[in-house]
Amino acid sequence: MTQGSQPPAGALAGVRVLDMSRVLAGPWCGQILADLGAEVIKVERPGCGDDTRGWGPPYLKDAQGNETHESAYYLSANRGKKSVTLDIATAAGQEIARRLAAQSDVLIENYKAGDLTRYNLGYEQLRPLNPGLVYCSITGFGQTGPMRNVAGYDFIIQAIGGLMSVTGQADERPGGEPLRVGVAVADLSTGMYATVAILAALFHRARTGEGQYIDMALLDTQVSMIANMNMNYLISGRAPRRIGNAHANIVPYQVFDAADGKVVLAVESGSGDSIVTRGLKTEQADQARLLIHKRTRAGRPVTPKSTDKPREAQRPNPSVNGPKPPDVSAPSADAVAAAAARLAILNRDRLNEADLLRKLADLHRAGVLTDIEFEEKIALVGRLVSGETLVIS
Repeated sequence: MTQGSQPPAGALAGVRVLDMSRVLAGPWCGQILADLGAEVIKVERPGCGDDTRGWGPPYLKDAQGNETHESAYYLSANRGKKSVTLDIATAAGQEIARRLAAQSDVLIENYKAGDLTRYNLGYEQLRPLNPGLVYCSITGFGQTGPMRNVAGYDFIIQAIGGLMSVTGQADERPGGEPLRVGVAVADLSTGMYATVAILAALFHRARTGEGQYIDMALLDTQVSMIANMNMNYLISGRAPRRIGNAHANIVPYQVFDAADGKVVLAVESGSGDSIVTRGLKTEQADQARLLIHKRTRAGRPVTPKSTDKPREAQRPNPSVNGPKPPDVSAPSADAVAAAAARLAILNRDRLNEADLLRKLADLHRAGVLTDIEFEEKIALVGRLVSGETLVIS
């Protein structure tokens, strides 16, 4: 680049985003849009700003080495933005926010469902001012459904959305318990899904001149993120379980012990053991071949040899100590009902599937269906995908 020249403008140069969100999912979306060249104006509360400004240590240090009030957490999700403080509880603050929205292309918010309407800043209130506005609302459980008014946090969504039921060691192994992912993946993925939806809405506006309202929910995103685990369940009827670093469909795809530490083998099934064992010592190669052989016969991952010591204390025996406590990481009936309600709204051509999910959740909550019966019958919903008619007895 020659001296004095300017870097090329980003793809979203000229797009203005009013970011009225806080913490992570919304700010992450706004940061991605800023990275793509958009002008992002972040609205914060007077006095304290975004909650995450105080989520430290660590805090950024100034030129003299003194800690500032900028936490690393806050900086990780608010790169490239401008910032303004507004008290939208006041008429003056609301008027400034409305003027900003009238001159913006995108508005992002993550207040409680419908909460901004109290401040004359809801989508229907702003649309007359700016018909081309793309308005994105991010909540835990969406603007509709039985859990619309419930606050949603990443940890909670990972638990009831099913992610923690497939993350971590199996119950019978050392350390076996529900485990959250090390970063807030429900928040981050929702921010990315929101970004995709906003870009699609901007493309729609370029063709029609019309803005759009985007209803983005952490639970919706988490359910979709289970991906192949979802489909494994719908097709097989077997709920996936925690299997540590192993893979539900591919072997070997896990950690092996080596003389100088640990080694990860990730090989596509069907590639042949010659690829797997190439470069391995005889004992390691034999172990890998054995895993492939067992996987082919059993149709599931097999745990390799481990240096882990057996547990000193075993889990209580349900037959002796009463019923086993529920797995807090498994999708709850309430979560299923909420997802079903969202399915009815987002997939209007598949209302029968949504109605069935809701009915099963109601029966489970009422005690008509046991946990096992609930799991069995909910698995049958997958047959609806192929058009099969189901009768719930």
